[in-house]
Amino acid sequence: MQVSGLEVLPGAGLTDSGKRYREKADFINSLVAKALLHSIVRTTYKAQPIAASLHIDDGKDTCFDNIHIVLNAHAHDNLLMGFSRLLSFVDDSEVSCIVSEFNDLLESEAFSTQKEKVLIAKKDNYLLDHDINDILNATSSLDENLDRFNFVFFIGYESSHLECNAKEMAGDYEDNLKSEVKIQFKSLVDKMISKDEFYKDLHVEVYLYPIPSLDTLIKEIQNQVEAKWKIA
Repeated sequence: MQVSGLEVLPGAGLTDSGKRYREKADFINSLVAKALLHSIVRTTYKAQPIAASLHIDDGKDTCFDNIHIVLNAHAHDNLLMGFSRLLSFVDDSEVSCIVSEFNDLLESEAFSTQKEKVLIAKKDNYLLDHDINDILNATSSLDENLDRFNFVFFIGYESSHLECNAKEMAGDYEDNLKSEVKIQFKSLVDKMISKDEFYKDLHVEVYLYPIPSLDTLIKEIQNQVEAKWKIA
């Protein structure tokens, strides 16, 4: 399964410079998606990020790319695990891929065995006091700690209702955006529940982020990064 807004496809006519450009664009695509999710979590919760990702060794870089400890004043702390995507478009096929990837993450042996690696990777001397260690042990299970895990999807996608120049957008674009987001959200929820009724018991949050042009966003960030590199 491949979920990517700028998928690199092999081609005999692709030059080395073209490959490097696409690889750089893919890297920035992934970095921006992770950074946006990270920002949302940090501004929504009293959360502490853990500098780690939880990977499945499947050759496709399937992973939770944001892991945070959510601190609760009057209850046990939670572990928030999220993954993010920036896509050129979202349809039923893409939503099905996202749901399948999430399902693969939860059902994999890696979810149980690599939680312990997160326990090892986090540095408590840089973190506020928390009680998350008990659910990161290899012996703990998701089923026994459903109320301690939060899962978050961040999905950025191109929307036909947005333009880079706001003056070119239709007067009712906000209503159209709201309708579009509701449809995408319902599609995601329906596919998760049809995949497994177990998902009704999970704490899952979804952030849908419509943008006018993925290419423009990526190019602008590339330009900004390259300009700073030159200054340095």
